[in-house]
Amino acid sequence: MSTTMKFLGRVALVVASLFLSASAFATHKAWVLQHAGEQCVFDASMPDFGQNGSGDYGSMFLWNGYSSNRTAECPLIAANRWGSSGTTSFGVSRWAEAKHAFVHVYEGSTTPFTCQAVARLRVALAPGGALYFGTARSVSGIGNHTLQLISNSSWGSSLEANEQALIRSIDYQCVIPPGSAIRGYGAALCQNWADCHDSTDAPKDDTQENSTYVQGNGADCTSWSLETARGADGLTINGTGSDFRARVVCPILPPGLDSHEHRGGFIKRAHLYIAGGTPGAGCESNGKCPNCFIDWETRDGGVQMSSSTFTWNSNGYLELPTSPVLSVLDVASAMSISCLGYKGQRIRGYTMEMSETRVSGGQ
Repeated sequence: MSTTMKFLGRVALVVASLFLSASAFATHKAWVLQHAGEQCVFDASMPDFGQNGSGDYGSMFLWNGYSSNRTAECPLIAANRWGSSGTTSFGVSRWAEAKHAFVHVYEGSTTPFTCQAVARLRVALAPGGALYFGTARSVSGIGNHTLQLISNSSWGSSLEANEQALIRSIDYQCVIPPGSAIRGYGAALCQNWADCHDSTDAPKDDTQENSTYVQGNGADCTSWSLETARGADGLTINGTGSDFRARVVCPILPPGLDSHEHRGGFIKRAHLYIAGGTPGAGCESNGKCPNCFIDWETRDGGVQMSSSTFTWNSNGYLELPTSPVLSVLDVASAMSISCLGYKGQRIRGYTMEMSETRVSGGQ
């Protein structure tokens, strides 16, 4: 797999806590919502390739290993990741208004990689919520690319014409060529009505001001192995044989960022909750609990980075060491928790503290 996935590499990086040098705050007006490519799913499953991931360890992307194009849907998660601490002057009816929208891709074919936005909107003629599409946009050329879905501040097509309607859901629909992958995706969606277009010279590396907790359910995790089951209490490995193991990847949804994809940030107090096996000191090395670490991928180079391994805490969960704090030095296209787990083990969920940038209503 490594020869096919030349755009990925991995190195270990755990360094002291990083805070970027302070810069003057711009009047930013958009929330950036970032997602890992593994949160996309194919429209129809194939018997020889799973719905998500590539089968390699630490896979946080949606890889098309089939011999023809495949269509996938990538949901934008906006619920409770919106809001403002500084103003009440924006309305949910303008959630579709965007500064920019992007899909980070790896193109391994000469066939164009094509994506478009699709939203379910409640408009007067379709109060139940009809689908409206943005203009399909493409990128070509083998290697890593960022496909921009906004052109001249417009989604295009029927979505742009109706973006003031109440939004029920918004997704990206992509046609993935053979040997290609969605690495990550997201959007900068407006806080203050239509006024979200920062000047081109606005600072893009504002100081990480605060921190917040994020959490995820193990049911959101995916695995290349088919012998797994999802439920309200997470993802369980149900394999056969004495040494069955599976690679499991759990996407991390970071907090909303201020207007731009930012360079730098920290993760601390990362806890991973598990069940099954006989956990205890050293269990991550002897197979009694999953062997897990945090993965992230650099946006531009497609280089896969990783943390140290989660270790057992006597309080009953796996954790990253509290010191040094894990710092992400690059602009990341995606972040995930990757695990090697054994049959009977269950990934129940995770919590962690992450840095965030100023998010107060364009102030």
